[in-house]
Amino acid sequence: MSTGCENEHCLCCNGGKSGKGGKEIEKPLLPKWLWNKDAERGVILGLVASLILVGIFGTNDTSLLIDIQNGVLPYGVLWTWLNPFWSTQQPYMIMVTAIEGVVYLGMWKLVKMGRVSKDLVIMNLFTNVFLNATHVFQEGTVIMLGPLIAASPNPIIAVGLVAVAILQKFPIGWSWNFQDPHVQCGIFGQCIVFQNSRLDIARSDFFTHLALIFWVVVPLMIYWKRRTGKMPFENQLQWLNRHRKIMFVIWLSFMIGLTIYAVIHNGGAFWNYCIGGTWNGSSCVPNP
Repeated sequence: MSTGCENEHCLCCNGGKSGKGGKEIEKPLLPKWLWNKDAERGVILGLVASLILVGIFGTNDTSLLIDIQNGVLPYGVLWTWLNPFWSTQQPYMIMVTAIEGVVYLGMWKLVKMGRVSKDLVIMNLFTNVFLNATHVFQEGTVIMLGPLIAASPNPIIAVGLVAVAILQKFPIGWSWNFQDPHVQCGIFGQCIVFQNSRLDIARSDFFTHLALIFWVVVPLMIYWKRRTGKMPFENQLQWLNRHRKIMFVIWLSFMIGLTIYAVIHNGGAFWNYCIGGTWNGSSCVPNP
């Protein structure tokens, strides 16, 4: 059973005791009874099935559809090329799911070649399934580039893939005018119907953006380690690993506090900040 601990892409391992020659032996973070070959197979099959089912029976981002219906798209022109049928509902979700499926099949080939960690691909697939299940299909063609960045054979391809991600996510290619509706909506959150601050931590898309940043920065760090043998910020990462229990308590406290803040800040509607509208029961009705 592969744990990802046998190569430089290890994401599931923790530093262990020193073996012969003083070389540190990696040990799995998860016990074998919790994570083994059968569990890994079950997780992969479950994620693949979920990806397909959500793509067929799920729903797309309704806020995005409202923007599109009003002629505004908060993403770049390149995003429209990589997301066919983006102005529709069901055809778009099915097409994005098909694109992601083809890309993940290619990633699996890279896993077999030893170019990228199986753990990294599973984490990436989980991220996309989670976002699709929460109606955020539009991030798929950005996030799925993460493992490919880590597996890049040279700096030109790595930088090129990062550029593809940035050119998709930012409203680039519409106009150089910052007053352009696409730019106003994509950068500043000043959309047609709903006005959403991109930095409001009470909104779920704030964490979506954190996921996007993660899937650019971390693959770049893994790529750099492949080329140089040294992980960027290695000392800081080792410090976090040594104090992971304390960091977990800090993270858990932050999430509990954030949840309470979001519920209060959003007028009792969890994660749905009604900016530019008025709450009518559980529905946000746009102001005339």
